[in-house]
Amino acid sequence: MLSGDQNMIELNGVVHYSVTRPDDYIFRLVDADGAVRTAAESVLHTVVTTTPLDPLLTTGRRAVEERTREELQRRLDRYGAGVRVIEVKLQDVHPSVEVVDAFREVAGAWEERSRLINVAEGYRNEQVALARGQGEASTRSAQGYTVGRVNRAQGDASRFTQAEAAYRGAPGPTETRLYLETMEQILPGRQKLIIDSRGGRRNLMLLEEGVQVAPPGPALQAPRPLPAPREESEQ
Repeated sequence: MLSGDQNMIELNGVVHYSVTRPDDYIFRLVDADGAVRTAAESVLHTVVTTTPLDPLLTTGRRAVEERTREELQRRLDRYGAGVRVIEVKLQDVHPSVEVVDAFREVAGAWEERSRLINVAEGYRNEQVALARGQGEASTRSAQGYTVGRVNRAQGDASRFTQAEAAYRGAPGPTETRLYLETMEQILPGRQKLIIDSRGGRRNLMLLEEGVQVAPPGPALQAPRPLPAPREESEQ
């Protein structure tokens, strides 16, 4: 046969049918079996000449079989053959012997193409699922960070409010405590001497290593002047 894209092919098929009206099958046709065979070949020629070769060899065979069955049933009904076509099955479809090797290579390339497509789709599905998981994890992490920052800000605000209330209740001790805590934070590990003079002014001195400040004691008295030497008279 000649396919729809002008390629020569060889085709073997089987037609399964049942006799629904035996009287028509016997008396209306001279050779009922031959009529069914001839009609099937004619319909198959018509269908194949309108179908490209690739669908006939690969994915379009089932559609060709179904179309042939429907067309054959309509033709036999016009003949009044009393026959119901059950199924048309294509057993063997191949190009001419001279080019069969080339077409086998084409079929192998088609299968390899399908395999690569399946591999690519599997990789895509895997990467999409991985990206969705990572996105969900990032979203949850951001939400946790947001909650932590909000709670910390609320805690800082509450602590500031409490400190402000404490300062209003006792300004002097609170100011002194805050000053001492601040000096301890900005000058850790250093010996310090803080002199709180009157008037609210403080003097801060850093002590060098090895230098100690003596504890406060009695005021030192100035030394008494020595008596003047007496002059001896000459005898």
